[in-house]
Amino acid sequence: MRCKLILFCAVLLALISFSQAATIYGNVYGPDLTMLKYSIIEINSTPNQNMVAINGNYSFNLPQGVYEINAIYRSKTINLITRETITVNSDGNFVHDLILFNTEDVENITFDEGGLINDTINQSARPYEFAMVLIVILISLIILFIYLIRKRKKQEKEIKKSKNKRIISKKKKIEEISNDEVLNKIYDIIKREKRVNQKEIRKEIGMSEAKISLVIADLESRGLVKKIKAGRGNIVILQTKIE
Repeated sequence: MRCKLILFCAVLLALISFSQAATIYGNVYGPDLTMLKYSIIEINSTPNQNMVAINGNYSFNLPQGVYEINAIYRSKTINLITRETITVNSDGNFVHDLILFNTEDVENITFDEGGLINDTINQSARPYEFAMVLIVILISLIILFIYLIRKRKKQEKEIKKSKNKRIISKKKKIEEISNDEVLNKIYDIIKREKRVNQKEIRKEIGMSEAKISLVIADLESRGLVKKIKAGRGNIVILQTKIE
């Protein structure tokens, strides 16, 4: 069970670190502010990330740092490009639209186009990855819940077992005093009255104060009665609560 708890903590820490990344996203536009579809976006993160903005928008998850974004759009008639530097100072979601312009230096800019296929696959796999994260969280919560339930049941079982032992112990003590006529007689009086003055016990039993005090002290040591000082005398109370 400890291994499961450690696993849960590790998963939780991983999820926390995952959630601390900033999301940079936005649309890709041309010089006339027309959205450009199928442009290529690359960012120099570690490792490098690149993607095809199929619908004219992009999104990257980035830790804090300074990054360079390169974007390129090629068609039969135009070549557009932009290169921008962005700084991520905190976690959260940030919009950063890209505007591409005409350039004669498009041919001098290189992109890791070989990775675009994999990136497209990764984009399509994002819903699956999100579902897997949810499943991991759910399983971790179930494991923690089962651990807490079992721990609580174990504690309740131990408490019940301890209480049963105390009940049995008290019964044995009562059985022991039943073999002693004087102890039994005084205990019967206290049990009958629930709360009685020591002088009244002496009147009913007809024994010396010292002898009665010794018997009551014996009963008190067994946890069967409790003696309280009241003025010049003592009040003896029956102990009904098992301690």
